[in-house]
Parts: sequence; structure tokens; C-alpha cells
Amino acid sequence: MSLEQEQRTLDRRQRELTDLQKKLAGQQSKLTAAETKANAAQTAATKARTESTRSSKLRSYQSALRDKERAQKEIASLQGKIAVKQKEMNAATAKVGRERQRIENAAAKKRKQDALKLNRAMGSMNRTIEDHATRLETLENIPEKVTVLYLGTSPEDEVRLRIDAEARDIHEAIRKSDNPQCVAFNDRWAVRQTDLLQALNETNPDIVHFSGHGAADGSIVLEDQFGNSVLLDKERLSVVVGAAAKHVRLIVFNACYSDEEADKILRHVDATIGMTKSISDAAAKAFAAQLYSSIGFGLDLQTAFNQARAAIALASPEEFDTPRLRVSEGVEAETMTFVG
Repeated sequence: MSLEQEQRTLDRRQRELTDLQKKLAGQQSKLTAAETKANAAQTAATKARTESTRSSKLRSYQSALRDKERAQKEIASLQGKIAVKQKEMNAATAKVGRERQRIENAAAKKRKQDALKLNRAMGSMNRTIEDHATRLETLENIPEKVTVLYLGTSPEDEVRLRIDAEARDIHEAIRKSDNPQCVAFNDRWAVRQTDLLQALNETNPDIVHFSGHGAADGSIVLEDQFGNSVLLDKERLSVVVGAAAKHVRLIVFNACYSDEEADKILRHVDATIGMTKSISDAAAKAFAAQLYSSIGFGLDLQTAFNQARAAIALASPEEFDTPRLRVSEGVEAETMTFVG
């Protein structure tokens, strides 16, 4: 039964008990009156001077005794009924108490559950707010225009590379992207060692792209004043990048055996891409074009890198695993973007 039903039962028991108590009080009054009448009649009979008067008083006395006896019987009956009704009312009171306690416990449990749900919702909302704040901060840090410095070399004494075709493909990929106006592509050709700092200072790039030959020891191949090859080892390149990489976030070494070089430079920039082994012209061009196309579409670095590797898989499947992406400690390629 519901609390309302239990309360109605208790109220009914209370009314019935009250009625019985009123009847009991009435019968007790009758008993008192009968006793008083009997005592008076008995006294009068004792003092009567005539037999007729004494007989009359005795009859009154007997009548009063009968009234007293009826009142006593009714009182006994009512007291029994009151005792039963009191038990019923106590039971009804207990039921009402238990039902109220059950309701209070259920309400307390629901309040606790609601509080847990609210805490979870607040926690989720706080995490969403923090996530949005992080994303907003990331977006705020994205420059309106990303600058790419392309450094191409193909010395006379080395096998000729189609770095001009690679640069053209990159230009075309950027032009076809969603945000071509946000990518400034600056190229330098036949790069000498003495050209590096000048080019970095002139363009203040976000991305530096080396394209050319690489040596097995991780050095990159530049040109001397005669157009012949000269090696720039990772130690000296690290010094150059460290001195001029104020805004550089990513360096791409699109040259053979350049992964070791990329690892050395990583302490100066957020991310590097290098080649773990020799890479063909076709694979290098496909990789570079798709990398900058994806960047131009506003994709994060990890996705851009994955798509660039997919382009190699289409152009030269056996070289799919050649590129390697590295990021500095605390940097996540999945959240690193260049174009908003």
C-alpha cells in the first residue's frame, strides 16, 4: 500500500479509537450515576419508617444495581475493544512509519544518484570545455599564413634529380588545396652552405624542406661554388638550425638516408621527417606533393604524413616504409596543424 493509503487507514483507526473512548467515558458516567443512585436508595431504605417506603427504596436500589451491572459490562466490553483498536492503530502507525522511511530512503538514493549523474555530467562538461579550450589555444597558435622554405640541390657531379619537377608538383598540390592563400612557398636552388642562414633569415619559415641527395652517414648534399657536391653533416646542420630556427616547426629531409639527420635536429623543432634509406625520384615527388596538399587542406601533421606515405604506396609500393616522422617530447602530431 502507498503512504497515502496507510495514512488513511491510520486516521480511520484513530477516529474509531476516539469514538470508543467517548463511549467508555459515557458508560463510566452511567456507572458513577448508578452507584450514586444505589447508595442513596440503600440509605433511604434503611431510614424508611414504613414498610411501603422501604419496599419502594429497595426497588430503586435493585434498579440502580442493574444499571450499574450493565454499565460495568459495557465498560468491560469497550475496554476490550479499545485494547484491540489500540493494537490496530499501533500497527497502522508502524506501517506509516515504515512507508515514510522507505520513501525517504528512496528519495535519498535518488538524490545520491542524481548527484552522481550531475557530477559525471559536470565532469564531462569540464572535459569538453578543457578540450575546446585546448583546441582553441591550438587554433590561436596556428599562423594565418604558413611559410615553406624549399631548398633544392642537384650537384653536377651527382646523379641528376628532378627536384624542379618535385617543386612544380608541390606548387600544384598547394594550389589545388583548400587554403592555397595560406601557404607561402619559397624556393632556393643550387643551395650552398653559406646560403642557409641567409635563406632562413629572409623567409622566417615555419617549414624547411631539403630536397636532394643524402649520404649514407646522414649528411645532406649541398653545392660548392663550382656546382659540385659538398657534404653538410648533422652536427653542423644542427648548429645552423639551432641558430636560426626561431619559428621553424617542421623540417622535411626529402633525401636518402636523412632520418638520422632528422633525429639530430629534433631538439630544435617540433617535428622532423626523414628517409630511413635511399628513395627514388618518383617516391620523393609523390610524398612531397601529397604532404603539402594535405597541409594545405588543414589536416594535422600525422594525417598529412600518413596520406603522403599512401601516395608513395601508389607510386612505388616497395618504398612505403621509407619516410619516418619524429616529434619532440610533449608534441602530438595528431594535434599539430599549420593551416586553420
